[in-house]
Amino acid sequence: MNSTPLTKTAIVTAIQALVPPGSPEPENPETIAALQNLTVKLIEAYQADGMLQADPFEEVWTRNIHLYEAEVRDRLAGKTVLVTGGEGCVGQALIQQLVRLGAGKILSVDKARCSTGVEMEGRSRQKFR
Repeated sequence: MNSTPLTKTAIVTAIQALVPPGSPEPENPETIAALQNLTVKLIEAYQADGMLQADPFEEVWTRNIHLYEAEVRDRLAGKTVLVTGGEGCVGQALIQQLVRLGAGKILSVDKARCSTGVEMEGRSRQKFR
């Protein structure tokens, strides 16, 4: 057996062979297990090259963006805000800011994920299927 680790390119090629770009989400347990194994190998390859941080979004979480908070609060007060992609990293961060800034109601829509309602910063968040 060959113990030489696969290159990142070879791993990505293997992933794309299992699930070509644009194909539906895999449901076959064997395919999912193979994808999980390849994903672990890809992460390990990036870590071995020193190209993967512990938290790849660390810089994003600590970055400050100046807002004219008083004006934004005034515009959001009592308003309903629709957030598309609200289940992703950026969408969730946006929802947290909208809550903090006093939006009256926040609707989150995301075609990629669907989950049950959760509590966020003391306010109820409902998700609709």
